[in-house]
Amino acid sequence: MDVCQIELTNYCNLQCRGCTGSGAKRNRGLMSPKIFRASLDVCEKTGVKEVWLQNWGESLLHPHLMVYLSFASKKFTAGLITNGTLLTPYMVSYLKFNGLSKLDISINSQTPQGLVPYLLEIYKVANMVGLDCYIRSVVFNLDDYMKLKEELGDLKVRWQRGMIIDESKIRTSDCPAIDKVFVIYYDGTIVPCCRVIDGEISYGNVTWGKINSNIDKGRMDLHKQLESDHERPPCSHCFEVDFECPELSYKLSGS
Repeated sequence: MDVCQIELTNYCNLQCRGCTGSGAKRNRGLMSPKIFRASLDVCEKTGVKEVWLQNWGESLLHPHLMVYLSFASKKFTAGLITNGTLLTPYMVSYLKFNGLSKLDISINSQTPQGLVPYLLEIYKVANMVGLDCYIRSVVFNLDDYMKLKEELGDLKVRWQRGMIIDESKIRTSDCPAIDKVFVIYYDGTIVPCCRVIDGEISYGNVTWGKINSNIDKGRMDLHKQLESDHERPPCSHCFEVDFECPELSYKLSGS
């Protein structure tokens, strides 16, 4: 396994149009210290190299974020995606101090327009203090990107080409992410990816014994199911990790 997303919380202070997580039916909550420790144990035993401390939610809302980050960064490369509304230059430096290596700041159609220039300044601060920082966006079109790149000199954008749920198409191949990533909900439930928003496909819970064998079996079962039944929800219309799709071949929202 390469990456695990650990959902510290599925609470968020924004309601962004197109955010899959906002439509989730499961309960909302905060990850407890016990579940977090068990999550790191699972990550270590499955050979995870990077942990990203978010899934569907704003992790800066979690009161123990800095403590959790400090623990996670001792064994893994630690990353974080945030909508940026709670970021300050001091907090960026504090995140770095507590072991954060990678920071993605999301700018999308629901980001208050007056906040965008501030987030771009925070982006510059983050790179100045040594974070590998990207703007994660489904908003910028190429003209906007080139203009901002000219103004800032260096603008790293992680295009959300994926936010792609094309209801008119059925995926015709296996998913390449199954062997590379998994997600742990705030309550310890383990699912294959962020597109599983309500535990529709689950490998079990971090509190279970011998969960690693459950994960291995679950991954093999999912591969087989996708090979024989491409319409399996929630995978059927998902092209988030279709590696054959050029990154900029999709019309980005807002363009």
